[in-house]
Amino acid sequence: MSKSKKLPVVILNWNSFKDTKECINSVLEENTEKVKIYLLDYESIYNYSVSFENIAACAGAALYSTEMLKDIGLFDEYFETGYEDAELGLRAFIAGYKCLYEPKAIVYHKMGQSVKKIFNYNYVLKTQTNIHYTYIKLVHWQVIAINLIPNIVRFLIITLINIFFLRWRYFRIQYHALYKIFFKDWIRVMNARKESKRLRRIHWWKLFLKQEFFLKRDIKNFYKFIIKGEKSYFEK
Repeated sequence: MSKSKKLPVVILNWNSFKDTKECINSVLEENTEKVKIYLLDYESIYNYSVSFENIAACAGAALYSTEMLKDIGLFDEYFETGYEDAELGLRAFIAGYKCLYEPKAIVYHKMGQSVKKIFNYNYVLKTQTNIHYTYIKLVHWQVIAINLIPNIVRFLIITLINIFFLRWRYFRIQYHALYKIFFKDWIRVMNARKESKRLRRIHWWKLFLKQEFFLKRDIKNFYKFIIKGEKSYFEK
């Protein structure tokens, strides 16, 4: 067998069992010149078998219109690595562009390979700061106002949970990110919001309707990270 070609081995995790993933992960980390192993979850494939409209896409698996980029601009220079593609997608959405998922498209993307090289506290902190930056920069003030009290209540509840369960790393990252946004970078955030005003072309109600209620996701995260004890994105 030629060294330039590898034999693809696809393992279908039909029921999306966690232990299957854990077993295969050790195999995936092994270097071999002859075999390339792919792990596919049946459930995740099944859930994404039809085309749908989304707000944004992973930049590692997306095609962008050059005309759109000329209109809304390229990646925001506030970002380094982390959430820059989500900001670009939301910027395009509020400007009236559409993002479509195409299940027939095939993209080979080594998930997280570049991130693994730089993943540390500062990276996670910057990513969380970028999330706040994107929200304040792009979202209509009407949506921010409606979400304000629910978001504050949610944040306080999450804070109490993390204090009670001694999840100090998560606690520290969340409050450190808020400090950076509201005290260190606030002027830059406001300038970015003013510059993006011309792009908020869709009605605020359309963006509001695109939101998903956070309670269902938070309950799932509580069970996964608190009850089952799995490590979150912030704790790895």
